[in-house]
Amino acid sequence: MNILFTLKDIFPRRKSRINRLSAVMTPLWRTLNKSTITTWHDLQTRWSNQPNWKPAYTEGLYENKPNMRISNQLFNQWRAFEMASAIFSCLGIISSSIDYEMRYSPYRTHDNCEEESSVSDFWKTFTLFSTIASMVFLLMRDHSKSLWERYLIKIEPHIIIKLGNFPVKIAKIQKKCWNFHRFLDIFLLCIFTYPHMNIKIDIPYRYNFRTIDTCYNLNEILYYIMFFRIIRLYKAIMSFTPYQNYIARSFCLRQNTSANARFAFRCMIFQHPTKVVLFLLLIPSIIIFGLMLRIFERPLYDLTGKDFTDPTNSMWLVFSSLAMIGYGDYFPSSIFGRVTVAFCWITGAIAVSLVLLNAEKRGQFSKGQSEAFSLIFLSKSAAKVVQMAIKYYTCKKKHGSTSYFSKRAYKALEDAINRFKKNKLELTELIMKKQQMLVEAKRRVKALEKKMSAMEKLYTKLFTHIKWKLIAKNSKKY
Repeated sequence: MNILFTLKDIFPRRKSRINRLSAVMTPLWRTLNKSTITTWHDLQTRWSNQPNWKPAYTEGLYENKPNMRISNQLFNQWRAFEMASAIFSCLGIISSSIDYEMRYSPYRTHDNCEEESSVSDFWKTFTLFSTIASMVFLLMRDHSKSLWERYLIKIEPHIIIKLGNFPVKIAKIQKKCWNFHRFLDIFLLCIFTYPHMNIKIDIPYRYNFRTIDTCYNLNEILYYIMFFRIIRLYKAIMSFTPYQNYIARSFCLRQNTSANARFAFRCMIFQHPTKVVLFLLLIPSIIIFGLMLRIFERPLYDLTGKDFTDPTNSMWLVFSSLAMIGYGDYFPSSIFGRVTVAFCWITGAIAVSLVLLNAEKRGQFSKGQSEAFSLIFLSKSAAKVVQMAIKYYTCKKKHGSTSYFSKRAYKALEDAINRFKKNKLELTELIMKKQQMLVEAKRRVKALEKKMSAMEKLYTKLFTHIKWKLIAKNSKKY
């Protein structure tokens, strides 16, 4: 909480607001300190206070509830730190967006990086402090996660017995991956709009068969890269889904798979495809890519005549790119703008493929629906035959059997009967094919069971032979 007292000295005019923030954050910080396991010694102390136990495992649930409670507390602790780190990093994006809008000058052109000189560096400083807070929570997350992993291996020895040397073998690989991801997160957090930094960069731009240097501020490029912090927020949100809780991770460990954010995202797509595509892909992509595209296309208004000052124009371009329509009323001209639209195309292709897969899944019949469709389809064909027979009978009675109307009705009756026979034959073949597939599947299962029983007998004989060999070898020694 010393950060809040430092803020009072730096920003004396904001003292009342900082006092209100301190009144809210102080009890939260004290509560977090009370419930936080900070060191491995603290963890061992809590562990030693628990009653003696044996690692009993029954139907996937642990009978030792105190140790399960501590492990679950550690797990929830590092998830909370990860979410706090992601929230503070995204607060830096919001403050940088406010600073960008306040500094952008209406007299800005492609070769003039003029900014509003009356704007202070308050929002840049806020971005700095939110980034520092995010780094602190990130380091706390790594520490809590390492404690949880050590405790998990300590209280779940049956996993080591079941998987052999699997945790020992992958320990070095996990450590390398963990160090790489931690370095990547810290490197991404180090990229933000720094206070009192006004460096201008000229980026070549090809326009009308000639190369033009376009002027940008370095903070604008850093602001563009800051939007990739939202990936950390997505990962933190996925860690709070039911597919990444303590039980789900235990199941994934037993199945030799990783319960990461990609696994949770696939599970969410499988369970809620429409909501995931709409609220996690399309709507956030339109807003985020629209703001990113606007950074590099806005200063080119004097050359291209495309007004990207209004954010809705850039969002419209992103929407048309995501839908793969491309009306041509707005298009990117800068290099980074074209890269952003390329990301939009990739995201749109993913979203469209997910929608099509969901539509195909929804269009498939279940077993009951297939049987109901067969009955309805056959009953409609049979009703058509009865209808044509009645019509032929009335025409024959009214006009005679040799009349034009009777012959026409008789032909329609023949067509209806042939159609009914054809539909019945197709459905019969389909049923026979399903039955044959079921019989073939049963036959393969029986053959596989025979092979497994034969292998089990062979392994039993081999184990018995090795056992008696070892006994004979030991008896010779003594």
